[in-house]
Amino acid sequence: MRQCRERSSISRDRLAPRAYVTSSTLEKWESGERMPTLDKLKFWFQALDANDWYREKIISLSQPALFELQLQLGSGAQLPEPTVSELRHLELLPFPACYRRLPTFDLIAANAAFRRQFPGLVPASAAAARPTNIIEWMMLSRLSRQIMREWLRHAHVMVNAMQILSPGVVAHDYLDAVVSSCSRAGEFQQMWETDVSSADIHNNDLTMLHPSRTRWISYIANSYRTSPRNNWDLLMLTPS
Repeated sequence: MRQCRERSSISRDRLAPRAYVTSSTLEKWESGERMPTLDKLKFWFQALDANDWYREKIISLSQPALFELQLQLGSGAQLPEPTVSELRHLELLPFPACYRRLPTFDLIAANAAFRRQFPGLVPASAAAARPTNIIEWMMLSRLSRQIMREWLRHAHVMVNAMQILSPGVVAHDYLDAVVSSCSRAGEFQQMWETDVSSADIHNNDLTMLHPSRTRWISYIANSYRTSPRNNWDLLMLTPS
């Protein structure tokens, strides 16, 4: 909450009356001394125009049972993998699709159409030190900038999601490794330190250079949670 306020360059004294609370209450929320109710959070969200990554993260923190479940999933103790049936279903999809683990955007599996559309972005082998990371590919692959229109917007949305949603649910050493690697890209630090708008978060339009490299193709990107047990989702790109 403090990060969101400071990135908006607003003091507690200015924010408090907009959120219908005192500056002292805001300070206690930000320090973790007191937990805001959901009703109070609504006014805080509106006053600060917090993007949806902040809303998702803070609501999970205000619901101890939900946060505990996220922590268990993020600890690496129990990370369910796609079943043989789920992998077969993925491969049969006619358009680019993948399974990705959130909020780090690790690539778990990808179908043939996805591998053609995103050259070099393939799941890591079982012997790899860590999974293939989609953000890392976005930042470090020169090709990603060439085949993706609005590359900056798409990359920033993912980086902002990882930065806000990962703390407390992703192992520190893993997150540090991804951040350190991505930092080799000149644009990464600014993305890491700035927020995107909710409008950008929910903009599902994606324009890619066709695998033939002769034309552009417009997609609608939709994600689906395949099962409540999973901490990964299905990302599917459908031509618009």
